[in-house]
Amino acid sequence: MTILKFRCILNLMAFKNAFRILFNRFSVVWVLAAYILVVLVLVIPLSLFFLLPIVSAFEDAGILTQINDAFSILLDTGNITYIGIEIQSIWRNSLKVFRESRMLTAQISVAFVIFILIFKFLLGFYELAVTKILDGSMGANAKLGFIHSYISLLRRSVRFVAVKLLYTLLYDLIFFTLLYILLGLFSSPATALIAPFLITLYVVIFVSLRYALVAFWAPFVGIDNKKIFNALGLSIALFAKNFRQVYGGFLALWLLIIALNVFIGLFTFGVGLIATIPISMLIVNILNMTFYYTRTGKRFYADDKIITPPPLKTNTKENHT
Repeated sequence: MTILKFRCILNLMAFKNAFRILFNRFSVVWVLAAYILVVLVLVIPLSLFFLLPIVSAFEDAGILTQINDAFSILLDTGNITYIGIEIQSIWRNSLKVFRESRMLTAQISVAFVIFILIFKFLLGFYELAVTKILDGSMGANAKLGFIHSYISLLRRSVRFVAVKLLYTLLYDLIFFTLLYILLGLFSSPATALIAPFLITLYVVIFVSLRYALVAFWAPFVGIDNKKIFNALGLSIALFAKNFRQVYGGFLALWLLIIALNVFIGLFTFGVGLIATIPISMLIVNILNMTFYYTRTGKRFYADDKIITPPPLKTNTKENHT
């Protein structure tokens, strides 16, 4: 009971300190929002040439109308079960369109590669820069600039993001394959009622795991200058040794993030996501840094207050790498 109470206190402290740092460095949220916009402006034109014929084919097949109707019903009634059935129907109709045209299949493949890979690749450069900014804030109560941090770590970011993109794609392939299987629950009246709960639970569990596994990766690369694959191994090892603290923290955080983005997105018709998405990006990196400092009991600043956290279990090999 004492150990469980200690872990709960540790997670509560990590959350409390993470949100203190968020409010102290909230200006970074708007920097990230601007950075996302810049990346979109760069990537979207590259994809439009391939996407426009696909949009036209979807419109001819009535898929765009189907999407619009489903979204309208969700806003008007909140009927999640109906939306699950519609998602399956939209998916089947979309596959039918692509089966009837090999050219469209090739175009969507190219558009997917261009948009997803290039967007993820360029967007990922923010992480080491933000990690350096947070290290300056937490370690020395200093306020470092994003552009300077971004440029100084750009070469390392290219290598880091390339490897992390591979990890993300492999993880997402498994995630979306299992998610599609779970969507089949909506097709049966016996499971349709519990399907929204099971799917939401699945999303929270798997998304939390994806981020918890690599919670220490960026700090090890950006701050300790460790090699990328070595840093990944150390991150996974630390996660395994401190599973309850780290995974519990990310599980609670992603419950909050998903709830916040869904609520704000629906309430503001998507406009509020301009703020909530960069907030989510920043708070995830802050929690990474909070656990990074906590791993050795190293003191850090949280809104001008010095915090001395209890140390996590560490990997003995870490001290020799």
